[in-house]
Amino acid sequence: MPNLNGGLDSAKLGECMRKIAVFCVLLGMIGISETMAGDLKVLMPNITSCSRGTSYNNYTPYVEVTCQNNRGESIEFHLHAQCAQTTGTDGATANSLTLNATSYPMECWCRVVSPGVSKWVHITTYGDARCYDYCNLDCGGAPYSSSVIRNALFSNWVAF
Repeated sequence: MPNLNGGLDSAKLGECMRKIAVFCVLLGMIGISETMAGDLKVLMPNITSCSRGTSYNNYTPYVEVTCQNNRGESIEFHLHAQCAQTTGTDGATANSLTLNATSYPMECWCRVVSPGVSKWVHITTYGDARCYDYCNLDCGGAPYSSSVIRNALFSNWVAF
């Protein structure tokens, strides 16, 4: 007797349905992550104030700050401090930095690394190796004390 199902027996039909289901789940996950990134893009540029950085020690480049947006919502950010030879004025941004641990003066730079990634933002200049001692402290304090640096950190995103 001929197959009237157009060549699809139940095993082939089941495999086809599994592939369609997996495809739909993956497509949904991509849509959700894009939607969440869109929400972050809306919430993060509207940062109005930040607390001083916490959970940092000298010689550790990582800093956590909590900031509020114009809706009064709190968002926790993870920052990375870096001493470099790339020169700049406070609040200037850079895509990359030139590193040389034995060349002075040292420039203190900071960037957001979570929940998004910002460009590097210039914080201050040191004439000597003290940059390695204090750059993380400056990185944690700058979003609290300087609206110029806060705006540069939270409006120059390179990735979500």
